[in-house]
Formats: sequence, structure tokens, C-alpha cells
Amino acid sequence: MRFDVLKNKLMQLEDLSIKISDLVEKNDYDNIPSIDLKRQKIINEIQNENLKSYKNKINEIINMNNLAMHTLENALSDVKKQSIQKLDCFEAYKK
Repeated sequence: MRFDVLKNKLMQLEDLSIKISDLVEKNDYDNIPSIDLKRQKIINEIQNENLKSYKNKINEIINMNNLAMHTLENALSDVKKQSIQKLDCFEAYKK
């Protein structure tokens, strides 16, 4: 979630919380549920967006890890081939 969008949502949350607080102070409890629903909706939007962001980041890390593993496996395979060639060469000189 972009910072400006998050900042706007947090400001909305603050405004709604202040409204709820004012209503409680006035003993006007009838309007609190509707305001609280709006507040809960914003909280859920923030949470869901952050979950998507975390999921994307984790997928990116997994992909980078898979690429690194593949690169490492290729490098290890190359080293093994070179080692076998050197051992074969040493064996040939022994004879």
C-alpha cells in the first residue's frame, strides 16, 4: 500500500475514533455501531493490503532463493566435472 493511501486511511481511522469518543462522551450510543463498521472496514482494508504485500514479498524471496539454488547447483556440477577431469588426468600420468 502506498504511503499516501495508508496515511489517508489512518487519518480516516483517527477521525472515526474521535467521533466515537465524542458520541460516548455525549451518551449517544445509537450511532456508534455504524461508525465502528466504517472503522472496521478501513482496518480490514489495511490488513488485507498488507497481507498481499507480504505475500508478494515472500514470493519474490522464494523466487530469488530458487534462482540462487539453481545457480549454486550448476556451479557445483561444474566443479565436480572439473575435479573428475583433473583426477582422470592425474591417473593418466600415474601410469
